[in-house]
Amino acid sequence: MIEFCNVSFQYQYADLPLLTNLSFCLQNGTNTVLCDYQSGKTTIAKLLMGQISPTSGAILWNGQPLEQMGLAERGILYLPKQPVFFNGKSVFFNLAYPLRVRKTPKKQIEQIVMKVANQLGIENLLKTKVGKLTGQQKLQVALARGLTVQRQVVVLDGFLEQLDQQQKQQVFSLLQYIPTCIILTDDTSLAQGTTVVLDGGACVFQGDATTAQSVVENLYWLANKTRSN
Repeated sequence: MIEFCNVSFQYQYADLPLLTNLSFCLQNGTNTVLCDYQSGKTTIAKLLMGQISPTSGAILWNGQPLEQMGLAERGILYLPKQPVFFNGKSVFFNLAYPLRVRKTPKKQIEQIVMKVANQLGIENLLKTKVGKLTGQQKLQVALARGLTVQRQVVVLDGFLEQLDQQQKQQVFSLLQYIPTCIILTDDTSLAQGTTVVLDGGACVFQGDATTAQSVVENLYWLANKTRSN
């Protein structure tokens, strides 16, 4: 379980805090954090990954302060809208990179890469340079790369919005064995599992997805988003 305990965050030169006294729990299983445009999806992701620290408050991971945990111990897979690759290198190189960093034996690297590539149906792309892939293919490679090593948490930061329904189902089928999934989005149709609603940088609701959708129907940012879709 991941707990935000009165977490506030303000960038150094900003006039106002981006997040204000956030308190909510992210459970094992699927969680959704519905954010308005001022609540900072990527900021929340950076806080979870320890890239930035709260201005005040604390983030606990199974009761332990997040700042006391190393990256490997957290085991987070972060999937943003625009994943970063070695574009001049092959798909195989990109998938193997996390394993090489961990000094995995070469033979084992090949076995793991082939297994994950087969699961996602991209085995025929392994020799292709990433820079030549389509946008959809790059998203598949990003997911495959993340799944080559053991993960405890996956954070989807706008990642799902770019996929069709079949691809979304494929993603969730591959992520079902990861203990905790966190969807950061402003698209209410993606809400599932334990759902948190952030409005103006503050938590206004936590509960089931259906109720969360009803609660936020009258919020300006959501109503505007729904009409635009």
